[in-house]
Amino acid sequence: PAEMESLRQLATASIFKPVSDPIKNAVYGNLERVRKQFASPLPTITIDADKANRNRLEIADEMSDLLRASGFEVKVLVSLLFDPSRKPIKAIFRPKDRQLVEAVLMAFEPMLHANVGVQEVPGRPGDEIVILIMGEPRFTPGGIKVFE
Repeated sequence: PAEMESLRQLATASIFKPVSDPIKNAVYGNLERVRKQFASPLPTITIDADKANRNRLEIADEMSDLLRASGFEVKVLVSLLFDPSRKPIKAIFRPKDRQLVEAVLMAFEPMLHANVGVQEVPGRPGDEIVILIMGEPRFTPGGIKVFE
């Protein structure tokens, strides 16, 4: 029985699972605190999911729903992405937004386990933070996304 459950979890690890309510509530609470901590107006957060894997769009949708619910302006894109750094998730932003980016990424830690790359781009036009989702995630039964 325990071995069968373990095998079943292994067999379904690549299938998207929505995050469980307790984890979703933790992330929502974290994002709400971040939203209140930083002065308005905040930059738009664009989540860009690599279209080579449907799971990435599911994750982008889940993240955008949580960001929107906690008061952030969000866009979701689907693109063909390539990043030579090979980071599964990467944030691109202007230097003035570094603390906000770090706080937002930290807020997602209960549901996203990933080595996240950050790229500060001085002189970047527009008021936008871009989060690229490019890795191959595994999913725990509780919906935690694990990128290796």
